[in-house]
Amino acid sequence: MLRRRHFSSYRIARFILIALALIGTVAIARLVLGLLNVHAVTNHLRIH
Repeated sequence: MLRRRHFSSYRIARFILIALALIGTVAIARLVLGLLNVHAVTNHLRIH
């Protein structure tokens, strides 16, 4: 019984870690795209 509970908690912890990693990856990607977008807009305004 203890082994089963430990395995279950391990699966839950692994799922939470994967979810946090995915959220972090999406957040970083959005930040990078946002910075690139701001850079492109400032370059565009500088040309005009």
